[in-house]
Amino acid sequence: MARIIQLVMVMLLLVGGALALTIDSPSGEVESPVDVLVTANETQDSIEFSISPGDITLSCDNCSELADSYELDAGNYTLTASSDLGNLTDEATVDFSVMEIEVNDTPDNDTPVNDTPVNDTETESLELSIISPEAGEQGPNVTFSFETNLLADISYSLGNESVDACQNCTLYVEDRTLEEGDYTLTVSAILGNETDEKIVLFNIVIPTNDTPVNDTDDNQTDTNQTDDDTTDDTTDDDGMPRFTLGLNKLPQSVEAGELTDSELAAIIRANNLNPGIINRLVKTGLLGNESIDAIIETQKTPPGIFRKMFGFFGIHIKTPKEKLMTEYDLTLEQEEELLEQDDVQTVAKKKIAKSVENKGGKVPPGLAKKQAVPLEAGDSEPTAKTPPGLAKKQDDSENGSDLPPGLANKNGKVPPGQAKK
Repeated sequence: MARIIQLVMVMLLLVGGALALTIDSPSGEVESPVDVLVTANETQDSIEFSISPGDITLSCDNCSELADSYELDAGNYTLTASSDLGNLTDEATVDFSVMEIEVNDTPDNDTPVNDTPVNDTETESLELSIISPEAGEQGPNVTFSFETNLLADISYSLGNESVDACQNCTLYVEDRTLEEGDYTLTVSAILGNETDEKIVLFNIVIPTNDTPVNDTDDNQTDTNQTDDDTTDDTTDDDGMPRFTLGLNKLPQSVEAGELTDSELAAIIRANNLNPGIINRLVKTGLLGNESIDAIIETQKTPPGIFRKMFGFFGIHIKTPKEKLMTEYDLTLEQEEELLEQDDVQTVAKKKIAKSVENKGGKVPPGLAKKQAVPLEAGDSEPTAKTPPGLAKKQDDSENGSDLPPGLANKNGKVPPGQAKK
């Protein structure tokens, strides 16, 4: 028992260390503008905070800190922050107050009041940088990376395609595979009335066996390097990002009714969503059958280290797909599809299998309930099947003899020496 308690304490410490969401500022009594800083011990799927009273909210994806500054009136406020890492959630709250600044309009010692406005040039202006791609020749696999010095809304256009990259962010990264040709990339950043725009011209050349581009010839092989050496936890087997970026506002759009279920399903099918986003979509309780089908059929939840660790100790942490069973009334076809999914855990599949059987559906071998022994003709209860060698020998009294088996001749006579005296 003591060993189990120790293991549970270790797990709780590990989970606490993985999340450990902290509100570094503000605290107590502060002056306006108020600096807000929320940090986590490691990169989270998402971090979000809100200030009340008021309509101030801010969030980020795949980040470990979230910061901004706000002009607030004097009064009392509450800052609430939350973070998601897989299926784990952490929250933190702090109460603070903004002091009222008294303005002394009476000059001391007849010193004239300086009514000259503060020089606006002292305020930092918005600056946008295109980290990649660079101008010139590129291979077909191109990384789009844009950065700003202040939180801003970033968007870009490539030919006739326009993309809202991210909101309230300072960095956007996306991997693209483009066809051969010439391209003009226009990137814009907007912060209030400020706008910064950058343009880069580049061309895509498809490499051939004779003309490698940027040393990325697909036919080159390093005998000292395996495929596992070329990828990490943030990429898939093709070297592409594991999760699509820039869709952290999708759950809010669903809750606001900005998307139809068909539109949401199309977005889900076209992207590899972060598990934190899928989790928040499921928890809205507003998904229709089309979007549920899209999640079941196209989204895969990788087995994270914490799910593996808890599973080792017999603790079941539900994946987003498994939460569909508790949040929605799934159809028979959807439940049957979940039984075929590799990222649905066995303990959840057993529960789903019971529901499928009750609905008359087909359950894969190994998950079906054991069937009762069928009734024999004329029996009122199931006939038990007894293994060979364990069946009772028939009582000889049924053959008209009270003798134990083996002591009567075939004619019923007692052999010599066995008769009663």
